[in-house]
Amino acid sequence: MFRKFIFVLWLPALLISAGCNKNEDILDFDYTGTLSLVYSRSFPSFDANTTLDVYIAKSGEVTLSTPSPANYDATAEEPEVVKIREFGSLIVNNPKGKVVIRGDESFVQITTATIVVTNMIVWGWDGTRWIEVASLLFNTSNPVDNPMNFSISDAAWSGSTLGATVPAFNGTMTFAWTLRLTPIP
Repeated sequence: MFRKFIFVLWLPALLISAGCNKNEDILDFDYTGTLSLVYSRSFPSFDANTTLDVYIAKSGEVTLSTPSPANYDATAEEPEVVKIREFGSLIVNNPKGKVVIRGDESFVQITTATIVVTNMIVWGWDGTRWIEVASLLFNTSNPVDNPMNFSISDAAWSGSTLGATVPAFNGTMTFAWTLRLTPIP
């Protein structure tokens, strides 16, 4: 009788625990990789980049590192017309990620607080020497809109990139995030 009583008490608990798998996998693999941000300009010419380490578990949990700021400093001139110096920092804070499933496609959705702190000095040629005509300080927040949705299969195959190149004074400016992943069997 006592054994039946214990069995009756344990049977519902066993059935409930068997039906509740808290660590259900939503991906076929764990992934490791990098998420890189590149800020580049063609005039003055420079590339500033920073990289975050990425780990994605089969369960969908996403771990992102916080990178060090990337500094840049470049000067360019069109002889006897204009000279520009641009310097500053590319800062990425508070990166967060989660896995999102849409149909048969898996994405990692990432948000960051990204700030580009820029100092720009512009000189004009007066016929004999350079004269400073402008000194500007400006910040750009999240140059690529949040949240960013990267295809996991594209990132594992060849890299998944989000960003844009736009016209800027005497050239172009690019902000681009690239996620590269390697599956862990």
